[in-house]
Amino acid sequence: MFLVTINVRYLQSVVNPEEEVLSETVVKMGMSAVQSVKVGRTYTLRIAADSKQDAENTGKELAEKLLVNKAMETYSLNIEEA
Repeated sequence: MFLVTINVRYLQSVVNPEEEVLSETVVKMGMSAVQSVKVGRTYTLRIAADSKQDAENTGKELAEKLLVNKAMETYSLNIEEA
């Protein structure tokens, strides 16, 4: 059993209104140390697989076919034994 975490983020070239609002709010709050804000989604899956590679392949397939819009987003995987 493996715990697969898929982190989805917008590409650098994509303007995300939510990130802009958060960045403006942080500035208004006087938190000048915060240089940027990135927003994304995280999916955590428990996958029954024979190997870490099989779990990774399943996570990648799910991300690329269902969870990620490749025109606007990118993703990363983290895999741990559960």
